[in-house]
Amino acid sequence: YLTCGSHDKDKSTSICTPPIAESYLPLRLPTAISLEELVEYCNVVHLSEAQLNVVEQLHLQYLKAERDVRKTHLPELWELSVSAAKWGAPWRAGPEAIDDHERFYRARERIARLIQAIESQLFNDIQAILVNEQIERWARAEMMRERVVAGRTFFSAFPAATVDLSIIVRAMLDEGVIQSLGESFEKTLFEYESRITPMWSALARDTMRSAQRSASMIAAGNYGDVRRARLTVLGYQRSMTDLNLHYIDRLMEAVDMQSATELRRRFNEIAFWGVYPDPFDVSQLIHWAIESIAEDDDPHGSIEALENIDYAFRSEQERLNAKMVAVQLREDRRVQRTNHRARHPDEEYRSELRELQHKRAENALKSLNALKTVFDSELPPQVQNGIDQFKERVCTDRNARELGHAYRPAPATSMLQVRGESSCR
Repeated sequence: YLTCGSHDKDKSTSICTPPIAESYLPLRLPTAISLEELVEYCNVVHLSEAQLNVVEQLHLQYLKAERDVRKTHLPELWELSVSAAKWGAPWRAGPEAIDDHERFYRARERIARLIQAIESQLFNDIQAILVNEQIERWARAEMMRERVVAGRTFFSAFPAATVDLSIIVRAMLDEGVIQSLGESFEKTLFEYESRITPMWSALARDTMRSAQRSASMIAAGNYGDVRRARLTVLGYQRSMTDLNLHYIDRLMEAVDMQSATELRRRFNEIAFWGVYPDPFDVSQLIHWAIESIAEDDDPHGSIEALENIDYAFRSEQERLNAKMVAVQLREDRRVQRTNHRARHPDEEYRSELRELQHKRAENALKSLNALKTVFDSELPPQVQNGIDQFKERVCTDRNARELGHAYRPAPATSMLQVRGESSCR
């Protein structure tokens, strides 16, 4: 992994976080910080009511200074952007086009530095009103802002790399609850933030450099340099993926089982959006069936039978989901290692995902058919309606995005009928 550098062992705080204005320059001008966003950063240090009032005043001063910079310099940037845009792809138009693009880049960098200096002053002014432990925790607020700004700089095809565990944790738990979890959890979270933040900044910086220099490199025929720059960016994302996978397990170990399950669910739905949320999860239908049976009127043991069906369904589905995640990670690493574009996955990857997707659908339909055998009479209306809607979607919907992974091609007919399955009947 890339490391954050040295640490103050006595205070267990990172001393490697660079000032925001010096960390990197974005591909586009930074977005102004809203008051709501600023308060979210400040929540990390638990400001008093009086301190929050001061922050509001500092924010007003910041907005005025930031708007003045934009008002003064954006007309110039607009003229340069028009001049650069008229050429289209600069490496095809020649040296004059490249010069126009470079003038635009230099102007944007200069304006970005002015805006980031104002932002840095805002954070310094807020730090000046902090006391005691607030000062030690302020580095976390600065790192949070650094990751937010970096995340707006580029688009990543690898969400497992750019998911922010700190944001997931704070969306689940407020700062008071995080502190109540004990020193071990907070230390692990801070350790994660200290290691992942420099990676965000490096990824944003090198993405910017690659984009700005690609025109001149291509024009000069230096395709090897273009590829090396791309592989550097992909290397950061591979390291960030590994770091996120490592720390999601460590954070789950530090909380109770219910919180750990929710933490994993939120992480999976962001990091592996092609697998989660599972479009074939029928556990809610099984739970509705269980709730329809009164515990004191269950002579045939229907509740136990339904609970066994639910357990069997969940166990198999979790196994299949884990295999899909492993396949996705393997493909991501292949792309990151070879620079082959993710939009063109190899056939083995397509085939494996398609097969696992079929198995997820089959497991769901098998569980629903088993559910129906438990009831002597008609199913409860809510359960029957849910089953009908589920089968209609799974057995007739040809939309590949509705049925599964974005890279999986649309089936020739329905998901199961293409293989001659009878589960839909």
